[in-house]
Amino acid sequence: MKLLLLGASGQTGQILTELALAKGHKVNALVRTPDSMGAGHENLTVFQGSPLAAQDVSAAMQGCDAVVSTLNVSMASHFPWAKVTSPRDLMSASMANVTSVMAEQGVSRLVVMSSNGASESWSGLPGFFRVLVSISNLKAIFTDHTRQEAVLKGTDLDWTALRPVGLNDKKDKPLDQVIVSVNGDPKPGMFIGRRTVAEYILKTLQDNLHIRERPTLS
Repeated sequence: MKLLLLGASGQTGQILTELALAKGHKVNALVRTPDSMGAGHENLTVFQGSPLAAQDVSAAMQGCDAVVSTLNVSMASHFPWAKVTSPRDLMSASMANVTSVMAEQGVSRLVVMSSNGASESWSGLPGFFRVLVSISNLKAIFTDHTRQEAVLKGTDLDWTALRPVGLNDKKDKPLDQVIVSVNGDPKPGMFIGRRTVAEYILKTLQDNLHIRERPTLS
């Protein structure tokens, strides 16, 4: 499979790129800074550009079978009141470009890393965390995840929005231990490892899972 990967230089995106290449997939990575992708690979093609520019997305999508996005609104640190360093509509504006180009090029499969707490799943978050988000710059992230999902729902594409809970590098588990929750059932855990999420993204693509669904992963 040939994939267009957006967010390939991010924490989860780097892991996903590594795993996809290890499984024999070809990867087109659209990044602002090609040097951030490290050592080259025969099945990796790096495109310099922005997902906010439709022409850049179009060039990077040529010949791809599916699109994966691990984009997220960026902050200067993990501190909830840290400065937002990317456009506050990075994900939703990028998805508007991506879905339009996919329709033009006849690419139908799209898997997006969203977040537990987006859209209707907001009400399932612990009360203290909803208060924290509401009064801090974390609000920008959850607001744009919700807008991004709205863009997906407005298309006829075979999209999937995977909603991991809190991401870290300490909770990596085998895929058969991933809890997949729909409408809060079963009750999701608090954390999940980035590598586990990356592996589940590939499983979702390879096994054609969760078409037009938004499951929570923990």
